[in-house]
Amino acid sequence: QQLVRFKLLHATSRARIEARDAEKQKLEDKLVEGQLEVARIQAESAAERESKRGWLELISNLATAVKPYAEMAEGSESASALLTALEAVERVQADDEAWLRER
Repeated sequence: QQLVRFKLLHATSRARIEARDAEKQKLEDKLVEGQLEVARIQAESAAERESKRGWLELISNLATAVKPYAEMAEGSESASALLTALEAVERVQADDEAWLRER
């Protein structure tokens, strides 16, 4: 009878250990999934920022190329709008560079 009790106790103990191991594995799987999600979000964010940086550079190059003509046509609405847009691009680029330095 003691042997039966021992086997029952052993089986119960083993079942608890297996249940804990299964729960631990489930939590580890969730942790890995969470880490993968964080990595995906970071990659998307970096790609968006890189895309934005490329567009800002293109706009800045175009604006810089036509800036002298805009300054010569000072006072016209289109020249004023172009100069304002160039200033905005320069501000966004400065903000972007500051953000990168903080990282």
